[in-house]
Amino acid sequence: VALSTRLDGFENKFRVVNAIEQNASEMDERIYFVEQSIDSVNSFRRDTNRSLDQLTNQVRNLAYSE
Repeated sequence: VALSTRLDGFENKFRVVNAIEQNASEMDERIYFVEQSIDSVNSFRRDTNRSLDQLTNQVRNLAYSE
């Protein structure tokens, strides 16, 4: 009976550890996708800022050329 009780305890702990590992794996995937999204947003922001800088320079050049 004691051995059976200990075995049940180990099985419960094993299930908990498996659930934790699965959740950790899912969180790793989510973090990866969030990091990819952040990289994409940062790239868009850099491109947009570069375009705005170019536009600002063009407007400035036009303003001073007249």
